[in-house]
Amino acid sequence: MISKIIHIIKKIKAADNPFDSYYIFLRKIINLILYRNNKGSNFLDKEWDNLIILDGCRYDFFKILHLKRKVKGTLHKMLSIGTHTIEFLLKSFRKKKYDDIVYLTSTPYVDMYCKTKFHKIISVWKNGWDPQYFTVLPETMYYYAIESLINYPNKRLIIHFMQPHFPYIGYSRDDLKENFKENIKKKIQINNPIDFYNTNFKKSPFSIYAIRLFRLLKNDFQIKGYIKNLKLVMPFVERLIEILPGTTIVTADHGEAFGDKIHTLLPIKFYGHDFNIRIPPLVNIPWLLIKSEEKDVKAKNELIKIKVERGKLNKAINKLLIKDKSQKRSKN
Repeated sequence: MISKIIHIIKKIKAADNPFDSYYIFLRKIINLILYRNNKGSNFLDKEWDNLIILDGCRYDFFKILHLKRKVKGTLHKMLSIGTHTIEFLLKSFRKKKYDDIVYLTSTPYVDMYCKTKFHKIISVWKNGWDPQYFTVLPETMYYYAIESLINYPNKRLIIHFMQPHFPYIGYSRDDLKENFKENIKKKIQINNPIDFYNTNFKKSPFSIYAIRLFRLLKNDFQIKGYIKNLKLVMPFVERLIEILPGTTIVTADHGEAFGDKIHTLLPIKFYGHDFNIRIPPLVNIPWLLIKSEEKDVKAKNELIKIKVERGKLNKAINKLLIKDKSQKRSKN
């Protein structure tokens, strides 16, 4: 306990300004007092062949969309082991090596904190990053997942989508500008940096923000963007559900808060997600189980066609390479 208090004091001293010091103090003390027990589940203790992770996906939002879209499978609520991606990774993957897993990731955290733990990390964020939306789009993750399924047929896949996590797809810089709070709209110019430290940007001393941007944006805008992200990723998730062999799980690493109270007896609200903030919106995540017999046979046949076509293409390429080598030899 004493070492944790000393760590908090050091963090506060290292803060850039008194406002950040206050938020650090509030967050750390709340962690220390309210959230000492972690009763979250580790998904590695459960049986599955393929796992789809939706970054920051709350159970309640997912449940509504699951019912509306009539997605296959049985949906349960599960308690996440972490309330931030880094925390989720560190607490989930405690062993030195998981050689039966290929991890496709849209976030660099997997490379940073689990670099040597898997048979292979497919770093989609490196080559599949979309510069317009500052994220990895769902369709990019989908195509990488199909490629990995073909390349690693005997491995379990973890497919980590960025959505519904911020940035919100479909919203341009102008959209963001229009949805900044009224008292700072006039101060914003597209090409100029924003002064995040201005006291006018703080809602109240009873609000905690995981990142500074959330202090500026309207809460309604964030919720709409979050829901839109979830709606955009779901069609690709549904396609993968049908194609991936065996038992497939759709879940999340943590949830997201939009001004939810940190405790029923305290008037303090939290926005975003952070380490060890174990409130329901951050720990209640979906656990959608789809068994092999529930899947569409036609979708599996499509994958077989892709494999066959790819096999033909590889043979054609090999023939051309052999032909090219023989021509070079004859010239020499």
